[in-house]
Amino acid sequence: MSKFYTENENYGHHKSSNKMDDTFFIRDRGWLRKIKIHDIQYIKTEGTYTHIITESKSFTLRSPIKDIAPNLPETDFKRVHKSYIVNVNRIDAVSAKELKINEEIIPIGRNYHADLQKMIQKLNDSE
Repeated sequence: MSKFYTENENYGHHKSSNKMDDTFFIRDRGWLRKIKIHDIQYIKTEGTYTHIITESKSFTLRSPIKDIAPNLPETDFKRVHKSYIVNVNRIDAVSAKELKINEEIIPIGRNYHADLQKMIQKLNDSE
């Protein structure tokens, strides 16, 4: 089982000059493991467990998703369902009710769809 730790208590307000350096720690089998935020593909919650899915590994924590969400940069992460937060830079495809990240299908809650569309539009406009 893993536990969530932030590297910087005020991380949500911390603006790093190099986005690649943004990290946090989780406890994983007795070790504190550093996870680079840009490696996170999505976060999924199931009951009292939260799964952080990265490019290479999945971590399971006993921290609620609401404790993790404030530590993620709002420009890169979006809540798309009551049980999912996704890294918008990792989205491969979007439909009206779901999205795809590396062939993993993630539902989009009807309360979150409009905000997701706005965020995607902003990303398109900035490129």
